[in-house]
Amino acid sequence: MYHWARVAAQRDPIAGAQYDALRERGHTHGRALRSVADRLLRVLMAMLKSGTLYEIERHPEVAAALREWSDASRARASSASMIAEVG
Repeated sequence: MYHWARVAAQRDPIAGAQYDALRERGHTHGRALRSVADRLLRVLMAMLKSGTLYEIERHPEVAAALREWSDASRARASSASMIAEVG
């Protein structure tokens, strides 16, 4: 579960936005990942019950989450590269 939640927080825009929001609210890394894992399990159970596949585009909030998350990711990457250049 830890690996699944960690990778989702890095690669899935909704999970990443959820993780980032929890960290900004002061949650520890572990607690934020547990919350991401809980959400993933709820989604998995819903998919199993309904017999559907995971389609990220089905959710209207995805477009906004994608934009916010990718902008924040780019800002973090830019900051990290500037720090690497200075150091």
